[in-house]
Formats: sequence, C-alpha cells, structure tokens
Amino acid sequence: MKSILCRTILLSIFLLFIVSYAQYDTLNYDGIDRTYLLHVPPSYDGLSAVPLVLAFHGYSGSGSSSESVTGFSAKADSNNFIVVYPNGTGSPRSWNAGNCCGSAMTDDVDDVGFVSALIDTLSANYNIDPSRIFATGFSNGSMMSYRLAAELSQKIAAIAGGAGQMVLDECDPIRAVPIMHLHALNDDVVLYEGGAYFPSVESVIDIWVGINGCETDPDTTTSSSTLMVRKWAAISHNADVVLFTTPTGGHSWLTSIPATDSIWAFFEAHPLDPATGVDDNYNPDAVKNLTLKQNYPNPSNTATTICFSVPTREKVTLKIFDLLGNEIATLLDEEMSAGEHRIVFELKNLPTGVYLYRLQAGESVDAKKLVIMR
Repeated sequence: MKSILCRTILLSIFLLFIVSYAQYDTLNYDGIDRTYLLHVPPSYDGLSAVPLVLAFHGYSGSGSSSESVTGFSAKADSNNFIVVYPNGTGSPRSWNAGNCCGSAMTDDVDDVGFVSALIDTLSANYNIDPSRIFATGFSNGSMMSYRLAAELSQKIAAIAGGAGQMVLDECDPIRAVPIMHLHALNDDVVLYEGGAYFPSVESVIDIWVGINGCETDPDTTTSSSTLMVRKWAAISHNADVVLFTTPTGGHSWLTSIPATDSIWAFFEAHPLDPATGVDDNYNPDAVKNLTLKQNYPNPSNTATTICFSVPTREKVTLKIFDLLGNEIATLLDEEMSAGEHRIVFELKNLPTGVYLYRLQAGESVDAKKLVIMR
C-alpha cells in the first residue's frame, strides 16, 4: 500500500511539472553558457503557432526576478503565449545595451547574437509564430529591448520598455518597429530627462517617431493626474510609438498602469506582416546571404513551417528528401523576390521518420533535418 501511495504521489508531482511547463535551460553561445527560464502555458498543444515574449531583467536582476516582478507567466497562461526570461552575464548580471551596462558592456558581450540564437533554438523546439516575437524589459533590460529593435528588427515584431531608454550611438534598423515606453517622471535612477549616461526619454521617442514615419504631433489618449498616454500614429504602416508617463512610481515596474497588461495589448496589436515576416518598410537589400531556418514545430505531425531568406531576386527551389536521397516533395520551384519568406509544408501521409529539406537559390545551397512523429 505504501509503495502504491508513493508512486501515486510521485506521479502527481511529475504531472504537476508537465502542466506548469516551466523550465530552466542553457544555451552555449560565443563560448559562454547562457541560461534562461522558459514558461510555456498549459494550453500550448504544439499544433497552433503561438507568440513568444522575451522579458529582460534589469541590472543585477535575473530571469526569475523578472518573472516575479512582471507577472508575464500568468499573462502567458491566460493568453496562450510562451515567455522566456533570459539571464544577462557577469556579476552582477547585466546586458550590453550599447552604452550601458556593467561588464556586459565593458566586455562587449554579444547579447544581440545570443538573443537571435535563443529565438532560433526555441523556434526549433516549439511552434512559435515568427510574426509575433516581442521584447520587453525593465531598466537595463528595457535598454536591451531597444537594441534589439535597432539591430534585430528582422525577428522582433515590437518592443516595450520600462524605466530604461535606448543608449545607442547609432540606430539604423532595417524596418520600422512599433515602440512602447513606460516611465515615471520621478525615476531617480534612470532619469526621464536624461543624464550623464542616458539621453532623455523624449529624445529617444523623437528618434523612433522619425524612423517609423509617424505623425509628429501625438494624440493624447489618456490625461489625468496619475497617467498620461501619448501615441504617435504611423502614417503608412503598423508601427506606432506610444509613451506612458506617471508622475510617481520611481524606478520600478509600473504595476499601477498596469504595465504588463498594457504591454501585452500593444504586442497583440503589432505583429509583423504575416505574409512576409516583415512590414512595408522592410529593406530586402539588408539580407546579405541565403538563410535557411530550422522548421517549426520540430518534431511535427500534421504540418510544419519553413522560413528562409534570399539576398537577391532569383529562382528558388525547396525540396524534401528522405535519408536515402529520394525526393519526396517539391515545395517551391519558381523565381522569388529578395527578402524573407515562409512556406507551410503539409505532412499528409508521410510516415514517422527523419527527412531533409534542401533550399537552393542560384548557386547557394543549404539543407536541414526535419522530424515527423506520428
């Protein structure tokens, strides 16, 4: 009886961990073991593509503290998206956001490359919608989100930052990126008006208003003694800039707004263009090489998505082979424009096994494995 009871308890604990879908993991990038906390909502079934939110902690923080402060895991559970809380490097932990902060900045840690690799890793293991990958953060983590908007805009659909403005000497993204910023006017750590290390919040907003081609005069959607919300509407595409300010709150995650709910609502309204993975302001000339991404989900059982980019307009073929080299299917055989593209491969009656998908554009060729599991 005791043995049965023990097994029952252990099984219950095991099932609890399955339902919670929360895990720590490690990704080795640039010779450094980078860690992150991943939260997958219980409603995730692997069949439907879901959004991914990257939430970056502040200086000296951690992924677990970011989860606790922001409450994004609970938001993910109620809205069916995956949220990942990466850890910075050094002691205390920090992000290389440009001109801040800590050893990540002084050691010139490639945090943009790490985040790009993390997105690719998660996309290979989960059914993530590439048009709905977002970045947010607090303080130094907010600054990191701005750097991703500037330097990884081909993957990041929109960003939202709290209590930390952009700290880059140059900002030249390859597409317009929707921006939300939240800041208390009495923040005494990262000053709203700027200081020795930080530009003013409004100067950063002006930069993105220009980049995104927004109206120069904002609409004030909310104005009260406790909150002001201003929106600079994009003229020709979905890349608005929104600024939340409160007179009080100090250097904190502004739960009074509430920040997490407002950020998620902004993200929901600002995906990448679903057909191309980029919006109308995307510059295809920025794609320098043929790129073939890992399919998602992988393993798959009904359908899987393959994303790739080509640097110039040319004939493209995308074919599926078994491990004996037999051609199984031709997904593409046509001339395609430069830029990023996405193909959905219906698996139909293909049996369980490992297959290869091979992309050729001109003389450039790349191939990857995909797994079907029935």
